[in-house]
Amino acid sequence: MRYVFLEKQSLRPREPMLATCRGEVLKAIDWITQQPACTVHYDLETVGLDATDPMRLITNIGMATDEWLIGLSLVELTPAEAEPLWRWLKGCRLGGFNLHFDIKWAWGDDISPSMIGCDTAVWYRWLATEALASQPHSLEAAIEHILGWPEEDFQKSWLKEKLEEHSLKKDQMYKLSYLEPEGYTKYCALDAEASLQLEGYFTKRTKELDFWDVWNDFATRILPHKIYRNVQAEYHGIQVDRSKCMEWIIELQREALRQEAFILEHEMVKPYIEKWTQNKMNATFQLRVGEKRTYAKASDEPWLDPVTWRFQPADNVDKLPKWCKPYGGKFYSVEPTFSIAGKNKQLPRFNFHSTDDMKYLIYDCWIGDGNYKKVLYDSGKGGHLEVILNGEMYELELTKTMGLPSGGDILKLFGEVGQMISNIKKIHKVLGDFLWKYYKASERTGSIHPSLKINGAATGRASGG
Repeated sequence: MRYVFLEKQSLRPREPMLATCRGEVLKAIDWITQQPACTVHYDLETVGLDATDPMRLITNIGMATDEWLIGLSLVELTPAEAEPLWRWLKGCRLGGFNLHFDIKWAWGDDISPSMIGCDTAVWYRWLATEALASQPHSLEAAIEHILGWPEEDFQKSWLKEKLEEHSLKKDQMYKLSYLEPEGYTKYCALDAEASLQLEGYFTKRTKELDFWDVWNDFATRILPHKIYRNVQAEYHGIQVDRSKCMEWIIELQREALRQEAFILEHEMVKPYIEKWTQNKMNATFQLRVGEKRTYAKASDEPWLDPVTWRFQPADNVDKLPKWCKPYGGKFYSVEPTFSIAGKNKQLPRFNFHSTDDMKYLIYDCWIGDGNYKKVLYDSGKGGHLEVILNGEMYELELTKTMGLPSGGDILKLFGEVGQMISNIKKIHKVLGDFLWKYYKASERTGSIHPSLKINGAATGRASGG
C-alpha cells in the first residue's frame, strides 16, 4: 500500500507501563495527576458503542505523551476513584485515533474545543486519501503502511488471536478486560502510542511538503470545532414525533399488505408463488406415522380376539405376569400415532424483499435457464448481465459482488408487475431502514442521537457512524 503524500516509516512502539490491579491503578492515577498538563493521546476500551447511554462503562485506558506511555485497567475502580484521572485529562490537549468517539465517554457533552487536539483518524483520512474505494484508513493499516512497526509489535494481530482463542466476536472484546487483563491493557496503550506517533509524522510530513501553514489552520482551528459540534449535536439529539412515526408505520404496513395481495393474484406471479409455497411447505412440514402399543390385561381375554390383539413372545418367561406365562409372551394392541415435523415453524411466505426469493421469481420463472448469462472481465472485478426476454437483448449491471440483480433496473423489464414489486420493496425499505429504526432508537429519550464520522466518505463528507 503506497500513498501519494505519505511515506512508510520504520518506527517501533515503546514498552508501556501497565497497571491492572486496583492498588496499582490507584497509585498510577495518583502519579499521572501530579504530572504537568500536556498533549496526551489516549485510547479507551468500552462496553458497547453508545457513549450517550447512562450505563456506559469504560474498562481500560491507554495514554501516550512524549515522556511516558501507560495503560490502566479500570474494571476494579469505582467512578469516584477514576474521577481524578478524568479531571486531569480535561486540562490537557487530547489526541487519539477516532478521538471523536473516545472524547464523549468520560465527559459526555461537557467538553470544550480547547480540549480537542489531533484526531489522527481524521488527519489520516484527509492526508492519505487518493479516493480509492479499496483504500483502508484503519489504525491497523496506518501501523503497517505508515508507521512501519515490525510484525511482532502488531497489537491488532494479538487481538484477533485472543478473540479466536476465547471464541469471542468483535462486539464482545470487552470481555478480554478480565480474561486477558495484562494483554488487553497493553493493547489499549499501544493504540494510544500509535496515535501519538501518527500526529508526529503527519506534522513532520506536511512541513516537509511545505503544506503545514495551510493544514495547521484547518487541523487546529476548524477540525476541533467540527468534533465539538458533532458531540453536542449527538447528545442533544433530534427529537422524534413517536406517535406520528407509529402512524406512518401502521399506514405503510397496511399499504404493503394491500399491494402484496394484488401482486400475489397477478397472473405473472400467482402460479409461481403457489408452486414455491408448496415446495417450501413440503420441505418444512412432514407427516410422521408411528405406533402406540397397549398391553392386554387378563380381563381383556385377548386370546379370544386375534383381530384386535397381537402376540409378543418373551425372552424371559419368569418375568411375565402369571396369566401370561402359559402363553410364553404378552398380548398387545396397536394404535397409529401422527406427528408433524416442523409444526412449530411459521408457514412459508414469499418475501419480495428477499434476494433469494426474488432470484427464483425473476430467473427461474420469468426469464428461464439459458436466457441470461454473466459476462465478467478477465480481471474478475467487473462485468455485466445479458438477458434475452421476448426476443430482445438487455444489458444490465451486476451487483457490487458480481451477483445477479434482483431489483431496480431488471424489474423494469416486467412491466406492471415489476413496478408493483419495486413499489413494495421501496415501502419495506422505508419501514426497515428509517421508520422502525427511528422509532426504536428514540425509545429512551424521545430523540435519536446519531453519531457522524467527521470524514467518513472518500469525498470528505461526513457519514453515519
